[in-house]
Amino acid sequence: QFWGSCPLPRDELRSQSRREIAAMASADVVVKIGGSACTKKAQFETLNEEALNASAKQLGKLRADGVRMAVIHGAGSFGHQHAREYAVSKGTSLEEGPPKYPLSDRLLEGAAKTRLSVTTL
Repeated sequence: QFWGSCPLPRDELRSQSRREIAAMASADVVVKIGGSACTKKAQFETLNEEALNASAKQLGKLRADGVRMAVIHGAGSFGHQHAREYAVSKGTSLEEGPPKYPLSDRLLEGAAKTRLSVTTL
């Protein structure tokens, strides 16, 4: 299973998800900053600092006005290259149907590299 190669313990992933869900439930609005807006998608693991600073200023004004937000973001240039290289989005096979186990070492490596890249964002 994927959990064996995941950098975070399964319980930590579950509690992180619960925290994110709780934050979104108490928010007035959920704001998603798209991956292409917060990174330079054509350049591997490169932030778009100008765009992020502009977004932060706008979100800061909303926060100062008392708007409760849950801010989420896409992956952009963090993760997409690994996901494409290892065909992570294709899953266990190119055919339709349930996943095939055991997962291949290549797919597990690709999933781990994709996750690691995204968590650095």
